[in-house]
Amino acid sequence: RQTATAEILKVISSSPTDTQPVFDVIARSGLRLFDGLTVAILLRQESQFVLAGYSGVGMDDLPEQVRTAPLDQEMNFPSRAILDGEVLHITDWEGDDVPAHEKAVAKALNIRSGVMVPLLRKGEGIGAIAVARETAGAFHEKDIALLQSFADQAVIAIENVRLFNETK
Repeated sequence: RQTATAEILKVISSSPTDTQPVFDVIARSGLRLFDGLTVAILLRQESQFVLAGYSGVGMDDLPEQVRTAPLDQEMNFPSRAILDGEVLHITDWEGDDVPAHEKAVAKALNIRSGVMVPLLRKGEGIGAIAVARETAGAFHEKDIALLQSFADQAVIAIENVRLFNETK
């Protein structure tokens, strides 16, 4: 955990003009640490979110509606995390309260549980980190706390690049 955090901070300091290396190391670290099937970094772009970083199985097979989707809290989980600015913990993706769109995504990717942590800048959701697993069940609180730390680091990287570009 400490090694992953140190690695992310190292990449942040060595990539002042590009967030992609930071997103890539966060996704790889999350996949390794959380025993996940997939880890995705999603960024808000106006009225939708887009896939900005990914690690896990089936990247080439990801449906377009997973790579880019409208911000719609009734339709998809990432929108809830981004717009509500709160952690969304799904212990069973086959539950009755899961939207049809999310059930279809889960079936296509063999997802049974997940957690989504918002990327917050000045209290506003600018994205989310999502971890999905093949097994139903809760994520441990310490894993969610570490994922929140990764989200904070992603926001720092985004801000660093924004500030660098403003000063150019």
